[in-house]
Amino acid sequence: MLACSGMAAWIKAVVKIPVPVPAVRREPSAPVAVAGELLEVLARMAWTADGGCRSG
Repeated sequence: MLACSGMAAWIKAVVKIPVPVPAVRREPSAPVAVAGELLEVLARMAWTADGGCRSG
């Protein structure tokens, strides 16, 4: 379970890297936030489809 949580946190961190944080802070953009959330959901779906937390 710990490995799963670590992987989820890693995916979340990687998904958020491409978003220019200072630019988002200066000018909040709903499409950018939605795109980030969508990428996170897609990453979780891909992780689950690939076996997720199940080992073996």
